[in-house]
Amino acid sequence: DNRGARGGAIWAGGNSTSTLENVTVSANATAEGAAIATRDNATTSIRHSTVAFNIGGGVYQEGGTLELLSSIFSDSRNEEAFPLSDVLVEVGDLQSLGFNLIEQTANTSFHSSDLVGVDPMLSALGNHGGSTLTHGLLPGSPAINTSIDTLSTGSPITDQRGVPRII
Repeated sequence: DNRGARGGAIWAGGNSTSTLENVTVSANATAEGAAIATRDNATTSIRHSTVAFNIGGGVYQEGGTLELLSSIFSDSRNEEAFPLSDVLVEVGDLQSLGFNLIEQTANTSFHSSDLVGVDPMLSALGNHGGSTLTHGLLPGSPAINTSIDTLSTGSPITDQRGVPRII
């Protein structure tokens, strides 16, 4: 629930390195960029995370490297009447490592295991177990039991709530 001129929650620029793993980025707003904005030579890695219900877009890449793995990007909205994306790459290196679900995108191609243009069917932000707020998966969600094998990627074996992932 942050506000910012560029990158409502996170703005990565210069030669910075950012890693988001097992996090929820939700209800952020920005006039330019998105909830997460990267530029210059920044490297941003988003793994096993949910970026949803942000105003102004989810992730906007204007340079650098953006790495995505087994994450959900959805329900971006805008107070203006123009299209926006949950993931938008203008310039830079997108490295989709697969098993992402991206509801809205433009100008971007993804890994063959990614689901693009699909509603993940997320619940409202709330206490769904664990010590932080999350968006739960509603019954019938295409994201249920579709994450990558955590052992092969060195990813955490539990999710943000501390619940075991698929092994």
